[in-house]
Amino acid sequence: MSSKLQIAANRRNAAHSTGPRSVQGKATSSRNSLKTGIYAESAIIRGEEEKDLQQLIAEYFSRFQPATPEDRALLDTLVHCEWLLRRFRRIEAEIFEYKFSRLDYWANDDEPDPHTNAGEVFDAMDATFSRLQRRITETERSFLRTLHELERRQAESQSHPAAPPPTRPKPITSVASPLAPEAKPIGFVPQNTPALAADPPLPAAKSRPLAM
Repeated sequence: MSSKLQIAANRRNAAHSTGPRSVQGKATSSRNSLKTGIYAESAIIRGEEEKDLQQLIAEYFSRFQPATPEDRALLDTLVHCEWLLRRFRRIEAEIFEYKFSRLDYWANDDEPDPHTNAGEVFDAMDATFSRLQRRITETERSFLRTLHELERRQAESQSHPAAPPPTRPKPITSVASPLAPEAKPIGFVPQNTPALAADPPLPAAKSRPLAM
């Protein structure tokens, strides 16, 4: 565990930090916000270690690899539920230890009375254990519902991959119909064609004198 001096030094160093400066560092930093919405500082209480939460987050993200913000939100819920279940299990043990220390009858200053047992503790803290069990049951149900929804979404995305982007239609070119006759090229036609000469007139018929 870090000492108070180390914690204070880390805070001073963080105050002088300007963040990543290289292009690659800035790109990596921008992607970090897309990995999880869980903030370790607010999710950890006394008796818990940040490294354990970070390991849990890494394991779940490696297992499911969310590709959308919706999948990421579901995965955050899974991690949160698992973290709470671990906490509740530890709290259950701590309740026993706490009540043991209150119910132990001391024979002297050095040795506790061995007559206090777990049954006495459970009987004395029945309402507390019942309240804790309700929290455990609600968290387990939330975990299972979220897990089912996440697995359903990922199975659906695998069976229906995203459609490729639409392509531009090719321009339509004129195609000759197989039934149309093949067009023949037209020869050169002069613009100014001379008029055709008229046919020569027929000779007039000669008249013959009438016989007397």
